Amino acid sequence: MATEEKVQKDQDPEFEFDFLVDEDDEIEITIDVVATRDASGKKRPLPVDVDSCRTRLSMFEDTKATLESKLVELDPNDIDSQAERIKVESMLSTVNEQIKTLKDLIEAPKVKLTSYWKVQDWETTCKINSASVFTNMKGEYEYSDELNRKAKVKFLLKRWNLKDKKGNPIPVSEVSRVDGAVVEAFLFAYDRFMAMSKLEAKN
Repeated sequence: MATEEKVQKDQDPEFEFDFLVDEDDEIEITIDVVATRDASGKKRPLPVDVDSCRTRLSMFEDTKATLESKLVELDPNDIDSQAERIKVESMLSTVNEQIKTLKDLIEAPKVKLTSYWKVQDWETTCKINSASVFTNMKGEYEYSDELNRKAKVKFLLKRWNLKDKKGNPIPVSEVSRVDGAVVEAFLFAYDRFMAMSKLEAKN
C-alpha cells in the first residue's frame, strides 16, 4: 500500500521537479537608485529601498511625537528643566532632519537597475564554499563573509543593465570598478530574495 502511494506521488505533477540546473536558469534581482552628489561633486547612484524607508519614517515620526509630548511637559520657565529641554530639542532637531531625508528619498525620481543571477548547481555551490574560507594565522580554516560576497558575485552574477556615461553597457567583468553601494545593494537584495524563497517554501 505504501509503495502504491509513493508511486502515485511520483506521478503527481506536484512532485515533478527540475533536478538539473540549465545554463540559462537565472534569478532576476532589481534595485532602485536615486541621483546624489558625492564629496567630489560627481553624480552617483544611491540605492534606495522604499519599503525600508517607509518603515524607518514611521519609526522616526513616532519618536518625534514622543519628543514633542515630552517638550510640552517641560516648563520653559523652570531652570532645573532647562538642560533636559535643550537635550530634547536637540534630539527633535535630529529626528526632523532624518524625517526630511527619508521623505526626500521616498519622493525622489528613481532609476530601476536589474541584474540576473545564476541558479546554483552543485559545482557552483562548491566553488562558492571553497572561495569563502581562508587559512588563519593558526593554520585553521576560517569562514569570511567578505570572501563569500565576492564569490557570489564572481560565480553567480551573469549580467545587468548598468551603463557608463556614454550609454555603453558595463560588463559584469568590470564589477570591481562599479560603485560599491550598488554592488552591495544587489547582493543584499539577492540574499533577501533567497531567504524569502526558503521561508515561503517552508510555509
